[in-house]
Amino acid sequence: MASTLVSQAAERLTATAPSLRLRPAWISQQASHIHGESSVDIAANQLLQLFAAADLRDACEGSLPQNLDRNHNLRVEGQHVLQVLQTVDISNPRGDEGPAPAE
Repeated sequence: MASTLVSQAAERLTATAPSLRLRPAWISQQASHIHGESSVDIAANQLLQLFAAADLRDACEGSLPQNLDRNHNLRVEGQHVLQVLQTVDISNPRGDEGPAPAE
């Protein structure tokens, strides 16, 4: 039942965001995290929360066009899920900011 419920929840998420291509292996790993005899809506919400905390490289295929980094003046249409791995302050490209602030 849980596996069917998780599959239905994944279908619900991908119907909402068609460019989202969840990896089947990741979906099957989430079955143990979907609690109880939930409805598809509740399971989809739980799966979305798990997806939000996941490393996107493990959870889904990329939704952006291939070789995007080699194209210039390209407009990307539609909805896409992105994960920020690193940021760079382009106003200070050499990194002369000093030590990082304490948390």
